[in-house]
Amino acid sequence: MKKVLLKQILHVLVIVFSFTACDKDADLIENTENINANYSHEKSEPSEIDHVLAEYTKKYNGESVKANFIGRIINENNEPIEGARVTLGGQEKETDENGIVTFSNAQVQQYFAYIRAFADGYLEGSRVMVPDLDRGNQNNFTIKLFKFNQVGRIHSKKGGKVSFKSDKGEGVVYFNSGFTDESGNPYNGEVAVSINYLNPLNPDTANTMPGDLYGITRDFDQVALGSYGMVQVELRGESGEKLQIIDPAKVILPIHPDQIATAANEVPMWSFNEHAGVWYEEAIAYKDGNRYVAEVSHFSFWNCDAPFPVVNFSATVIDAITSNPLAGLRVEITYSGFTRFAITNATGLVSGKVPSNQTMTITILDICGNVLYLDPSFGPFTTTTNVTIPITPNPLQSFNLSGTVTDCTAAPVTNGYVTLTHTLSGQFITGISVTGGTYSYAGIGCTLPSNITIAAVDLSTAQGSTTTTTVNPGANTQNIVICGGLASEYIRYRINTTTGPYQYDLLQPFGAIRNTGALVQASNGTSTTYIYSNTLTLGTGYPFGTGPNAMFIENLSHVNGLNASATMALATPMTFDLIAITPGPGGIGQYISIDFSGNYVDYNGVTNTIQGEARIYRDY
Repeated sequence: MKKVLLKQILHVLVIVFSFTACDKDADLIENTENINANYSHEKSEPSEIDHVLAEYTKKYNGESVKANFIGRIINENNEPIEGARVTLGGQEKETDENGIVTFSNAQVQQYFAYIRAFADGYLEGSRVMVPDLDRGNQNNFTIKLFKFNQVGRIHSKKGGKVSFKSDKGEGVVYFNSGFTDESGNPYNGEVAVSINYLNPLNPDTANTMPGDLYGITRDFDQVALGSYGMVQVELRGESGEKLQIIDPAKVILPIHPDQIATAANEVPMWSFNEHAGVWYEEAIAYKDGNRYVAEVSHFSFWNCDAPFPVVNFSATVIDAITSNPLAGLRVEITYSGFTRFAITNATGLVSGKVPSNQTMTITILDICGNVLYLDPSFGPFTTTTNVTIPITPNPLQSFNLSGTVTDCTAAPVTNGYVTLTHTLSGQFITGISVTGGTYSYAGIGCTLPSNITIAAVDLSTAQGSTTTTTVNPGANTQNIVICGGLASEYIRYRINTTTGPYQYDLLQPFGAIRNTGALVQASNGTSTTYIYSNTLTLGTGYPFGTGPNAMFIENLSHVNGLNASATMALATPMTFDLIAITPGPGGIGQYISIDFSGNYVDYNGVTNTIQGEARIYRDY
C-alpha cells in the first residue's frame, strides 16, 4: 500500500510547463570561496521519501557491522582539500593537510557504507561502498569535489535557458519562473546556475559522481544502474543561499557517441537522494537524436540510467605466482554497453553492486593502460559473490614496498597512515592505514626502477615524516621513523599526567586579535578547543577568568569537556602564559603562543589537571 500511495503522490508532481528563454553571461557569484559547504544533513528536515528510501536501503543491505576506512578528498585538479568535513557511520571528522581522513570502527551496513564530504567553496560529494570486512578491514575511498561552476544566470521572475558544454556535445536546461530557498520561502532576485556534466565512460566519474551506480525504483526495488550521463545542477541566490525550482524544468543531456547506437528510446531519470545515499527513479528521459530530454521537479544530481537487478560483488586481484594482493589496478566491468570502473585497494580488493543474471566482460589494466586480464564471459551471478582473480604481471614491472613505522621511542605506530605518490609525476598511488607498526603495498609500475615519495603521519602525536625511496622489481624495504616534524599549528594538552601522550587539535587552526584580546582555536574533527586572552601583554601566570588581564578556555575538545564556570570557582584554577603575540598588521602570519597548566573541572564535575600549549598563526 505504501508503494502505491507514494507512486501516486510522485506522479502528481510531474506537470506540464512552459518556459521563456533568456541568456545572460555576467557572473552573479564572483567568489566561490564565499559559498559555505551545504551541510544539508544538518540544515533540512528529511522528507517522507527520504525516510522511506533510507528504510529500504537499510532493508536491502544486511546487518550492522563495524569497519575501518581511509579516504582522500580532492578538488578538480586532484589536489588535496584540507579541512573538509567527512561523515561516515555516525562519525564526523576533518581532512588533514594531505586531504586524508581515517575512520576506525565506523558503524555501517554489511553491503552499504555511505560517506559524505563537505568543504567551504565546494559542492557536496559522496561515495557509497560495499565495505571490506576481511583482509585487515581497510576500505579506501576518494571523493572529488566540484566548485560552484557558474555557467549562466537567470532572474527568478523570468526563468530562462542555460546551456552547458561537454566534450561530447552541448546540453541545455530550461527554467520556469519561481524559486524558493531551502526553507521553502519564495525567492526574488538573480539566480546563479552551476552545471557539471559527468561523462559516463570516463573512469574519473567513479570519483566525482555521488554514491554509487545503485538505485531504488519507483516500486522500491534495488537495482544496479547503467549510465548514459549525469548532470549536477546547483542554484544560488544573490547571497550565496541554495535555491530550488517551484515548477519543473526541462533538461537536455548529450548522449555519448559510443552509446548512441544502443541507447533506448525511453530511459528512467534518477535523482540522487543525499539523505539515503541512493539514486531514486523519478522521471523518464526520451531520446531525441543524439540527446535525451526529460522534465525534472527539483535539482540535485540527475542520472539518465537503465536499471538492472542487482547482486553484491567483490573481487580480490592477486599475483598468480606470489599470491600477494595487487593494488592500484583498474578493474572495468562491462554489461549491456555500460562500463563500471574501480581501483584495487591495498588489499587488492574491489567491491560494489553489479547486475545479476548478466554475462559481463571484466578487464583488469595496470597504471600504464596495459591489459593484464580479460574475461568476456564473466558471470552471471545470482547471489552475493566473492571471487579471487590471479593474474601474471610482468616481473620487470611488479614490486612490493613494505616496512616498519615507528615513533621517537622506536615503538610501533598504531594510529597513523602512509601515502604513496609517484615522485616525478606527483600522481597519488594510495593511502594505507597503519595500526600495527607496519605497511605493505604490492603494485605494478610502468617503468622500474622508479622513485616513490612516502608521507607518514602519526595521528596520536601529530608528527609526520616524508621520505623518497627508489623501488625496483621485486621486494623493496623502506622503514619509516616518525619523529619530529610536528604540525606547524596545533593545540595540544594532556590530562592528569605530565609524561603521557598529548591529545592534539590540528584541524582548521585559527588565530586573531580582537580589540584588546586574542583568540586561538583548533579542532580534532569531533570538537573544537577555544582559548581566549583578555590581554595582549606577554607574561606568565595569567588567571583563568573573563575579566581584564585574564585568559580562559571556553571549550575543550576532550571527551568530557571543560566547565568554565566551575573551573573559575576553584580555589586554584589553571593559569596561562602568553609566550608570543605581535599586535598590528605586522603580526599577521606570526605565532600566537600560549602555555597553560593547572586544575580545571569537566562536565562530569570531576576536577582534573591539565598541561598544554597552543601554537597558532595569527590570521588577522
